[in-house]
Amino acid sequence: MATELTHSINSRPLLGEVFVSLGLLEKGEVSRFLQFCQLNNIRLGEYLVQIGKVSEMELAQALAQQYNLPFINLRSVQASEEALALIPFKLLESHSIFPFSIEAGLLKVAVFDPLNVFSVQKINKYFGEKFQLYVTSKSQIRSAIESSSVSHKVKAKTVRLKGESLKVLGGVKDNSVISLGQTKSVERLVNNIFEDAISHLASDIHLEPQEDVLLLRERVDGVLEKSSSFSSEQQAAIVSRIKLLAGLDISEKRSPQNGRFYYTYKERRVDMRVSTLPTIRGEKVVIRILDKLNIKLNFVDLGLDLNRIEELKKTLKHTSGLFLVSGPTGSGKTTSMYSMLNHLNSAEKNIVTVEDPVEYEFQMINQVQVNNKSGFSFATLLKDILRQDPDIIMIGEIRDLETARIAVQAALTGHLVISTIHTNNAATAASRLVDLGVEPFLVASSLVGVLSQRLVRKLCTHCRTEINVNKTSNLSALEYQFSKYIDIPYRANGCARCFNTGFSGREGIYEMMIPDGEIRRSMSEGVSSFDLIEMLNDKNFYTMKDDGLDRVKQGLTTIDEVIRVTF
Repeated sequence: MATELTHSINSRPLLGEVFVSLGLLEKGEVSRFLQFCQLNNIRLGEYLVQIGKVSEMELAQALAQQYNLPFINLRSVQASEEALALIPFKLLESHSIFPFSIEAGLLKVAVFDPLNVFSVQKINKYFGEKFQLYVTSKSQIRSAIESSSVSHKVKAKTVRLKGESLKVLGGVKDNSVISLGQTKSVERLVNNIFEDAISHLASDIHLEPQEDVLLLRERVDGVLEKSSSFSSEQQAAIVSRIKLLAGLDISEKRSPQNGRFYYTYKERRVDMRVSTLPTIRGEKVVIRILDKLNIKLNFVDLGLDLNRIEELKKTLKHTSGLFLVSGPTGSGKTTSMYSMLNHLNSAEKNIVTVEDPVEYEFQMINQVQVNNKSGFSFATLLKDILRQDPDIIMIGEIRDLETARIAVQAALTGHLVISTIHTNNAATAASRLVDLGVEPFLVASSLVGVLSQRLVRKLCTHCRTEINVNKTSNLSALEYQFSKYIDIPYRANGCARCFNTGFSGREGIYEMMIPDGEIRRSMSEGVSSFDLIEMLNDKNFYTMKDDGLDRVKQGLTTIDEVIRVTF
């Protein structure tokens, strides 16, 4: 193996050339970055990751190609106990190497730096010549080591002691307590969980107690994926650490709790919202990650086409009326509302929001946080806001009759009100207000528009596979059914960049209802949502499903994705 590696190093292409071949850098950028790195004695790959030009996984993929070594995604690998036992745990940590499998006497080892001769020498010392290097990111190796069974055994006694120490601190909410030397190992482990999730662009972290392990899952592009697991002995320490960070009572394990904290990742502040829930096997923890770097506040980035954008801008010129954004939880409604506020924000307008929670902060917009414990609900705050001479009011969600009535009255008395409501499509938004108890004629008079939406995963442009529609064997049953009506150019494949999912990122698919005179008359008469849908269909209404199928034609997503979110 050592001879092969030496040959690979001597004949390798330059890293900058590999970045260009992978489409990560332009040719003109390479010399500029190289010159800066040489002047400052910085390695090119490390610098590009530091400034966010490439991700850790993209760097690992480039290094694998440069040294003609295989790339490995450790998240999809179940490490072998036999392989882990071959190299002392201290060496795994100090040299950032991770042995994960033995096949036919060949040890497979993940490294993040193929040029680290000391790592190769240590592997050679403990296992001889029969080993194969795989390249992955440093954070994946670090996370794999922390969650490995060897780590559990080595640290089990320490973790038990830490768990006992944390119990003694029950009720203490000073986050500085956790930084004591005796808790450093748990602190590092929890930080690894946060950093891995943020680097994978996850929206949520789920820590779920099972019978004998603590399962870690991440929601990436709207889909939960298993990341790793920890021993049950580590569970108490991990949960206590997170609860302390969020200012929660670690001695309270029988009632749900909610909190928040900020985590610093690559010199930017990431908002972490924590929710705990007692289950029969222990406390389940869900952490919502609100990374402002990933929030796009313009209509094009939302995925709206030019016709919908013009229609939306025209509607938002109303000086009064109620505009609703509808969809289920996690469909991007808040981001859409923030984009509207960003579009409307100006020195001439007094904009006030009522939110639970405030997820993004704006200049010149007065944002108010709901606090139900102190009696500040949506409804009570709205009454006070109406005395503040607002032009535009944004309400985080209409969920009860009192809030709905105040919102409608505000819309009818010279205010533009923007809010969200939980309905499946645009047509049922009006019916939902009536179901809450608002009189139909008030709904018809106040409602100026409804934007209903879902989020679909976008195909990874680096690995999507072309579909040959002339070969039915190349099509799934669903694709074959739809290929008679629309062009289906691509399907998902999977590569290192998209963690073998075939998808990278999400964008919205939409339908927008702007009531005309006929629809308003029907609303005031209390028409059912089913009849309203029939009326819209007669008017050739452009539905969310139509929008999704257009994205399929453009090669942006798949039939399966559209069916998943719209049926």
